[in-house]
Amino acid sequence: MGRPHPHCYDSGDIGFCKKEGNLLLGFILDVTGHGEKAFQLAQQTKSFVEKNLNTDLEESVESLHANLKKTVGGVGALLKIEDSGQGELVAIGNVTARIIGSKRDKHLVSMGGLLGQILPNIYPEKFELNIGEYLLLHTDGLVGHTKKDEFLDVIGQSAQIAAETFLGRFSKNTDDAFCMVIRRTD
Repeated sequence: MGRPHPHCYDSGDIGFCKKEGNLLLGFILDVTGHGEKAFQLAQQTKSFVEKNLNTDLEESVESLHANLKKTVGGVGALLKIEDSGQGELVAIGNVTARIIGSKRDKHLVSMGGLLGQILPNIYPEKFELNIGEYLLLHTDGLVGHTKKDEFLDVIGQSAQIAAETFLGRFSKNTDDAFCMVIRRTD
């Protein structure tokens, strides 16, 4: 779920999830810039990733990076989560990935870099998403230094309500914003 910069009609921040067998594959992207050009590049990149995202996240990131060469680039994250809750994430640049639950609040690592421009060594981070926990992914259009007690009222809500809440409470008025929330249920 996202929204454009307050002074624009279109957003360069985008994402999607798709289910493949026992895996959930996901992607978020924040294209450099705002407005129509950023929106067009985001849409083109989303189409590319929808066709090319696979279970090998390193390969998928390298493919995405190559696709964004000769563009303004962007930052983003790709992930896969098994039905068991075991997951992997590759995040490049200033995107936030965080596991939130009633008993924990864990930030996952985002590596420096800019897709299409500077690709660091890729090290997928392994994680476990427990039943009832949320995986929150968002672009820098949302405040990244929030405290868990600022959204305790969201714990137990659907992923849709959680995403709406995070976007409403923590969006900056100076940027596009995109937030993806995945909740593991039993």
